[in-house]
Amino acid sequence: ENCFEVVSHRVKGGAGNAVVKELLNPQYYAENHLSQNNLVLPVVDFLLQEFELNLEENLYYELLTFIEEFSKNIKEMVQPSYTTYEEMYNLPPTDSQIVTIGLLKLQSVVVKFSFEMSPGVRKKGLLLDLPFDPTAILISIFGSTLGSIEDMKLVFESILMQNVHTSTASLSSSLLRRYKTDLLIQWYKVVFGLQIIGNPVGALENMADGVKSFFLEPTKGMVEDPGVFGFSRGVAKGSRALLESTISSAFGAAGMVTGSLSKGAALLSMDDEFIQQNKQSQKAKPKHIGEGLLSGAKSVGMGVFGGISGVFLDPIKGAKKEGFGGFFKGTAKGLLGVVAKPTAGVINATSQTLKSVGNTATLVLSEGIEATEKVRPPRYVPTHSRILPSFDFNYSLGAYLLQKKKIKDDLVGFMLTNQSDDQTTMRAKGTYSFPRVVPMDKKSPQKKKREIKDRRFAMHAVMITDKKLLVEHCVKGNTWKTVADIKLDRIKSDAIIAGSTKDKRWGVQISQAHKPHPTAIWCSGKEEAESLKQTLKLHIN
Repeated sequence: ENCFEVVSHRVKGGAGNAVVKELLNPQYYAENHLSQNNLVLPVVDFLLQEFELNLEENLYYELLTFIEEFSKNIKEMVQPSYTTYEEMYNLPPTDSQIVTIGLLKLQSVVVKFSFEMSPGVRKKGLLLDLPFDPTAILISIFGSTLGSIEDMKLVFESILMQNVHTSTASLSSSLLRRYKTDLLIQWYKVVFGLQIIGNPVGALENMADGVKSFFLEPTKGMVEDPGVFGFSRGVAKGSRALLESTISSAFGAAGMVTGSLSKGAALLSMDDEFIQQNKQSQKAKPKHIGEGLLSGAKSVGMGVFGGISGVFLDPIKGAKKEGFGGFFKGTAKGLLGVVAKPTAGVINATSQTLKSVGNTATLVLSEGIEATEKVRPPRYVPTHSRILPSFDFNYSLGAYLLQKKKIKDDLVGFMLTNQSDDQTTMRAKGTYSFPRVVPMDKKSPQKKKREIKDRRFAMHAVMITDKKLLVEHCVKGNTWKTVADIKLDRIKSDAIIAGSTKDKRWGVQISQAHKPHPTAIWCSGKEEAESLKQTLKLHIN
């Protein structure tokens, strides 16, 4: 599993900025002269908004392998089976596109880049003949702690060209060379942007922005409102920006250093599940010190519990997997985990607390912390699929909910019930987003009754895998609560009934063996209830 939930997304202008800008904004006007094989573009203006790019090492290698194989297959498909006239006499191809551009303007591009090393990529060490190679662990520890990068800002300068007349291949080569030069000039950001040393380049850039605001804001205040009041308001705003950038940069850098040490301690445990949990907890960004302390307490609890339970469980797991030799490996692994897991948890708690102090300054002194939120669930691709299926909202939402519950079964059936009319209209128009409902009134003295009543009006996600039936209802926003988690062999097709209550609320009732109370899935009407009933019977039979 990747530690980054989102690989790439656009960086907004700020929490208080209500204007949502498009990620890509190209503007051009074209005149195609087919007789001369010449594309005339009087004006080309290309703007790419600032965005984040988050990569993990194993994902990088998978993408690289895919691109290489794809390029190889394309070349084999388009390779002519004969020698062309141009190749025989070493002439340029006659179908090369010539482009003429009056004004080419490529705006500057800003990328916030994060890279996470994956210890699983380097399984082998230096002592290849030994069944247990300690050098492999050392290589993983040093690689993961020394090679990770977080929030490194890369800036590619704008390009302005006039009266361009060349081939498309020559133009693309020239532009690529310019961007490569910009990347090489920023080599120091890679060296001094590592997590283990706290990304000092990023910290200094953030502080520089604060110093810049400290001097510019008073000037802006006087321009907007000439006089003492405008100047004093600008001084206050600039001082807040300087203080916020200083605190957030200092504590953020300290949090990165301790976070890298936590990753190294977690790798010593040799427990892949714990290592992944530790990495996931580090990617959480606490908005304030309260969330940081809570996250830190969870990390300490996870480390202590994992260390103690590993002493008893790891030998059993090793014996089941590799027999007698696996028992001793599991025992050694459990003893290492007793020290490594609590240590990683405590260091991670320190990291989260330090980061939360910096984020508290941002929350109090600035406009707030921008929350990254997905527009729609990721596309669902079955495990053994050899083609990329078209986007299906229902199956994508179902697979997303299964992934959140760490269920790896393939989704064979899904239905979203009790949707509002607005959401149904949005789906019909091709507009996809996560469901939204009104939050429950938690101050009600009859909380349990209100929750049951609200569930009758909330959306239900019905997911059917090859092993179980999972039902969840939407509590608020993108928060879902489990209603039922039933194995399919406990359900009989004649125990699935569609019906309505006295107040004409329709739903489907599912009875299961050895359970006194049936499970209710609420629907928007009779037609939806009957459809859900038939879908369940089809897959369960």
